[in-house]
Amino acid sequence: MNIRLAGERATDGRRPTRTYGRPHLRAWRGLGLWIGALWLSLCVGPQLASGQSLGSPCLAAPTLTMAGTRIVPVSSVAELQSAMGNLQAGDTIVLANGIYHLTSTLYVNGRDNVTIRGQEGCDQVVLVGRGMDIASYGNVPHGIWSNSRKTVIAHMTIRETFDNTIVFNGGAQSPRVYHVKLLNSGSQFIKANPLNATEGVDHGIVEYSIMEYPAGPPATDHGAGVGYTNGLSIHTGDNWVIRRKMFKNFH
Repeated sequence: MNIRLAGERATDGRRPTRTYGRPHLRAWRGLGLWIGALWLSLCVGPQLASGQSLGSPCLAAPTLTMAGTRIVPVSSVAELQSAMGNLQAGDTIVLANGIYHLTSTLYVNGRDNVTIRGQEGCDQVVLVGRGMDIASYGNVPHGIWSNSRKTVIAHMTIRETFDNTIVFNGGAQSPRVYHVKLLNSGSQFIKANPLNATEGVDHGIVEYSIMEYPAGPPATDHGAGVGYTNGLSIHTGDNWVIRRKMFKNFH
């Protein structure tokens, strides 16, 4: 895992690409695609289970500009968990395309101005929990949890969590969820918990995002009755902006 400061240019000394005749070029391209797929399967993890729906197509949205005090690229679950364990205020964690079967919820604990994102789109990076109706969720009750200011979650899919896919806990302020697809949450997709009876999470933005149950809501009781869910549950929060959204198959 290489970390670079925002604006720093790569200095890897790569040579110019050699040009081949067309048959050779096609062969090299095919080999490159095969190696890339193998690398992702080994480093990121197994693919989605057979028959799991990818959900609705992403909504059209501009790509967020890459910014951050540090840009931290990751391409495996181990690298992702390491980056989260060494998180600093201002970090931007950039996930390579692939499927990440989480071994722990991603916690942004007391670190302001953190971004967790893919490069672009909403379905090229997929964070996967243990399963919407799997009570033995281990260390993965949620997808991403934050109690910090100005957390940004962008350009990814989060799915198959027994509890909320995203939690903004007391102390969080001004979160942003941008061009994200949330599938199969065992409870509310986005939950914002207050710090106390009068201080909630304020000034959140959720845009260009999808919340969907491809085959219907939870089939088991997670503590509040079978099928208990909703899109956003914002307690004691003010001045949220929710726009350009899709909610699908909640009932």
